[in-house]
Amino acid sequence: MWSIVLFENENTVEVVPAHWVKNNVCAWPKKYVKKNVERRVLANKFDFNYFVSRTLKKNIATLTEARAKLK
Repeated sequence: MWSIVLFENENTVEVVPAHWVKNNVCAWPKKYVKKNVERRVLANKFDFNYFVSRTLKKNIATLTEARAKLK
């Protein structure tokens, strides 16, 4: 599953794997962003930063569908 989130401090909207979002905080990879998003890598404290976010849409079935809703 995928989610569309708003990163509040940066005021940016992105598609992320749903398991990256928890309690209004979203994980974001420090490098290889596109690859980590597409592969739905499990977030960890070493390779990811955590940012305050707000979920705009959730439970989107595919990455393609989520990206289409983003536009």
